[in-house]
Amino acid sequence: MVQPRIRRRAFDTVSPAPAAAPVTPAVKLTGFVRQFGQNRVIDGLDLSIAPGEFVALLGASGSGKTTLLRTLAGLDPVGDQDVTTPSTRAVVFQDARLLPWKKVWRNVALGLKDPGFRKGAVRARAEAALKEVGLGHRLDAWPSTLSGGEAQRTALARALVREPGLLLLDEPFAALDALTRLKMHDLVLNLWHEHRPAVLLVTHDVDEAIALADRVLVLNKGRIAAEEKITLERPRAPDARFQAIRRRLLGHLGVEAPASHEGALIAFPTGEAVQ
Repeated sequence: MVQPRIRRRAFDTVSPAPAAAPVTPAVKLTGFVRQFGQNRVIDGLDLSIAPGEFVALLGASGSGKTTLLRTLAGLDPVGDQDVTTPSTRAVVFQDARLLPWKKVWRNVALGLKDPGFRKGAVRARAEAALKEVGLGHRLDAWPSTLSGGEAQRTALARALVREPGLLLLDEPFAALDALTRLKMHDLVLNLWHEHRPAVLLVTHDVDEAIALADRVLVLNKGRIAAEEKITLERPRAPDARFQAIRRRLLGHLGVEAPASHEGALIAFPTGEAVQ
């Protein structure tokens, strides 16, 4: 008996999916060293942050956090070392660092001097950024009239108006009260989702790091001593998985988490407080 001839259709043959192109890191340091005299603050550090990734950095005083942030911000020279950062970067510090003699919108527009802007475009960009952070009604206010939370919102608007590829946050919520800090957490996450910069948050608050970041790094003696990938869905409730991550991170920081920590402050060996 003659077997029927089967005609194979084009879609019967499955071609292998093309390999995904490797993602070029937004930030990359390889074997980075930073030394002041005999004091080696950063010692052979390897770090990679993907575009749009939110990374939190924990560590006791003297671990190299500030030095690393200054390096990534372009505030300190790197010489001929292997350091890659985006061309556009912005920093938000613990204090807002607003110029008291300039109105709020002018503080946000500081440094925006693109000659291609039409008349009034700089103010329009500053206004749009301030509306994003909920301060559209404070355009012409003086910095001295702002609350602490409003000042930090202005600093965020000033950073994001430039659409940076890398946003560096240097303990920006440390001086805020607890309620304002929680509101700022929500705001930062919303702005991050909207603009998608790579983010490096330096903080001493372990709960803050877990609540905000995709990945938490622990810096010790100038090197990455530990890493935790955070896969919990946002908003992140302090459930059993959250607490397990918290205990591990505190352990890497040399702190033993108590059975109940509600409202407690946990001290680093250096005397710094972790909430």
